Amino acid sequence: MSGPKCMDVVPTTLARARTGNAAECKHTLAGYRSLFDRFEKLHAQIGGLGLKSPGKPATPEKLKQMVEATFAVRSCDGIETVHHLYREKGRLESLIQKAEKQVQHRVMELQGRFQALAQNSARLRHQVDHLDAYVEATLPADWPAPEREAVLQRMRTAQKDGEPPPSVEADLSLAGIARLESAEQAIAKASRKLEQWQESLTAEVQVAHEAKVRAAQTADTQRKEAAAAAVRHREAERRENLHRELAVASPRVSLADFLPPPPAPSAKEGKVLGKLDDLMAKVGALQDTAGWADLMRRAVAVRAEIDPHRRLQLFESLSLEAGARLKALRAAATWQDEVDTLLHEAADYIGTSVAAVASELRELRRAGRVVPLEPLKQRLAQTKQRELARLQREDQRRAILESLTALGYEVTEGMGTALVEAGKIVIHKPGESAYAIELVANADLSVVQTSMVRYADSDTLTEQQRLRDHERETEWCGDHKRIRDQLEQRGYQTSFKMQMPAGTHPVRLVQRGAAPAARPTARGKMQSN
Repeated sequence: MSGPKCMDVVPTTLARARTGNAAECKHTLAGYRSLFDRFEKLHAQIGGLGLKSPGKPATPEKLKQMVEATFAVRSCDGIETVHHLYREKGRLESLIQKAEKQVQHRVMELQGRFQALAQNSARLRHQVDHLDAYVEATLPADWPAPEREAVLQRMRTAQKDGEPPPSVEADLSLAGIARLESAEQAIAKASRKLEQWQESLTAEVQVAHEAKVRAAQTADTQRKEAAAAAVRHREAERRENLHRELAVASPRVSLADFLPPPPAPSAKEGKVLGKLDDLMAKVGALQDTAGWADLMRRAVAVRAEIDPHRRLQLFESLSLEAGARLKALRAAATWQDEVDTLLHEAADYIGTSVAAVASELRELRRAGRVVPLEPLKQRLAQTKQRELARLQREDQRRAILESLTALGYEVTEGMGTALVEAGKIVIHKPGESAYAIELVANADLSVVQTSMVRYADSDTLTEQQRLRDHERETEWCGDHKRIRDQLEQRGYQTSFKMQMPAGTHPVRLVQRGAAPAARPTARGKMQSN
């Protein structure tokens, strides 16, 4: 028998930690990707509402590169990477909450502005339509006809300038917001023009009245100077009447005083309108869906309804339908997020059996049918577990063969497959034809048995040959130790289940032209040191 006969190769605590942390990183990164896609949609909606983003999270690609770089270092267990991913995921969830609040507040603000725009437009229309009545009430009855016509001409110009802009539908896109701002500016400008014209007309009437009073004063003074002394008393009475007339204030009529005040809504009606604003803000997430325009039209109908009982019925109907749509949308979004998370988890297994499960998930997502995902989750987890076990065996096989190659042994293509499938390979160093090393492994490569064989034409064993065998066995013992050291550097720990010193038994002889038979692999409970 040769030197070291059996080598037990098992993952160390460090290797198990690396595998567990890598799986945890993949799972966390998959969840992060799903959240990032949700944040991107919110980011687009925020931009469409004219808002600034609450922050900029790290991209999943950047985090994936960091994870891959971390686990490329064999001695790193990656625990800090797991903690970092959790922190980034928490930060992204905080950004999503801020973005959702921004969207809700913005929707409420815009709906209030659209509602105020409609009210201001109606108020401006009412003022323009009643401008002729205002002029008739402001101008004195004895106003000269030519001057009255001039005022009426200017009134028609003021009515044209004060014409409200076309009605604007509630649209929460950038174009709709731009139309809202343009309409608000147009109404404000028209209102200012109308107010300025009103002030100018009032001032004109005031000046004319003051001129009339001054003319009356002059005429009265002339009559008093020409009157005889006999009529002084009567002149004094007229003067007193004139002073009494001058004490009367000049007429001032405002448009606000002329128009009747609008009826104030009752407390109950105001409560319904407030609930309506809250409801429409909450369903802002439905903006891009097919039923959004219908919901907005029905909300406008609720506000326009005069009958309070009818308004309450319309609001309750709208609330039920909007709540049902929002619940269905959230359920579909949650289901899609779960599907996306599963797809992200399977993304690193392209070309394996996991890809078949991922293909089914993609078909379900394209169909948009919300179905239970638990069976697919179990299949994906089982398939990933089998694939991870295969990758672990592949990593162990590669570690053993690369260690042998580093020591100068010939490892040809196909040996790795043979070690996994047949459980045995025979290797030797270049130019060496008399001696070879036989490796026999179990199914999961956790136990590897090694032995030396010698090829000869006859079974005669001379003393010189025995010393040569002992020398080669001792040399293999040294290579065996170096292989174990290299495996430990790669995260594997080795321990002996059975070890025979060099020279304990004769080297097994194989007649030239015959392949060495496989020895039984040592069995036993595997323990990590």
